Amino acid sequence: MDKQHNPKYQKEYMALQKVERNYIEKFGESSLDRVLLLDPLSLQYEDDLAISEVKNAIVTMTDAIDRNIPIEQIPEDMLHNMIF
Repeated sequence: MDKQHNPKYQKEYMALQKVERNYIEKFGESSLDRVLLLDPLSLQYEDDLAISEVKNAIVTMTDAIDRNIPIEQIPEDMLHNMIF
């Protein structure tokens, strides 16, 4: 059976994708490679918590774009030691 998608989540996620494109355009192709704005496990449920996380990520990236200051990336060695 196909999973039913939450329309509210889908709307916010599409907005997030647009902001991500703008962010990458401003700060470069690899500028989000080691940035964690969302909990990858909670997003699979498309519930109110996931919607809230997506909205927060949009605000964080929009703020960085507006201030012209990229979000600090996690050090590469630290990222490789993280377990999800």
